Amino acid sequence: MIQAIPLVDRSEKQNVNMPRIALRELISLDGEVDTVVTTLDYFIGRAADCDYVVNCTFASRHHCVLKTDGDRVVVRDLGSRNGTFVNRARVDGETELHSGDTLVVGLQVYEIQIGTPSTTCDGTTVPPLEQPRGLHAVGALHGE
Repeated sequence: MIQAIPLVDRSEKQNVNMPRIALRELISLDGEVDTVVTTLDYFIGRAADCDYVVNCTFASRHHCVLKTDGDRVVVRDLGSRNGTFVNRARVDGETELHSGDTLVVGLQVYEIQIGTPSTTCDGTTVPPLEQPRGLHAVGALHGE
């Protein structure tokens, strides 16, 4: 089952010159699903006010945040009960992310893809992001 979840309006924090970042959901009932990160501080968790809502009871309401500072992208765990992991290592404080890194939130596994503002994560040229996407798809796990 796929859920369409509206993004929280954080357009005031959006930066069209930020690196193009995508989360590729690797474990999903619908195969790989890509979601483009559209804000400098991109919150991930179960709560409706997160930018990316995870449908997994092992994820905290406000689990972690992806932070962009120039060309640098980091993940910060927000005190989640089950932890945030990058390449199987638990995040303590902040951990810098690179293309190809694996991010685990709850039982959901994502591959991080980072490109320049004018390229997609696979290297094809596109114009910079102008508007955040209105909807993104999240695969339901655990029969929820």
